[in-house]
Order: sequence, then structure tokens, then C-alpha cells
Amino acid sequence: MWWKTQVGRYINTKHIASITVSKVKDKWCVYAYEVMQQSQYVIREFDTKWAAENLAGELTRADK
Repeated sequence: MWWKTQVGRYINTKHIASITVSKVKDKWCVYAYEVMQQSQYVIREFDTKWAAENLAGELTRADK
């Protein structure tokens, strides 16, 4: 499955090594570390922790 990052880059969920949820200023961000490019990308920003964790769970279950 392919996901679009915040900056418009697409990454394959099969290449995601780790997913992190953290608060940056007043937003909750979902980060994915992509193995092929060895880079960390912001997938999306949310106002609530619940929404960010929900997406992180969805990414974790994708293509598994």
C-alpha cells in the first residue's frame, strides 16, 4: 500500500521500518522511517493525539 507524505512524496508501507507519534508545538505528527531512502517523513499532522495514533495503527496494520 502506498501513502502520501505531508510534502507529497509517496512511500510504500512495506518499506516502513518504524512509525512514531510525537507532539510538535500544538500538533501531533505521525512520522515514518522509510528503509529504502533511509529517511524519516512526516505522514500527517493532527490536532488530537487520538487521530495521530489511529493513523499510526492503520499504517502498522497495512500490508502485514
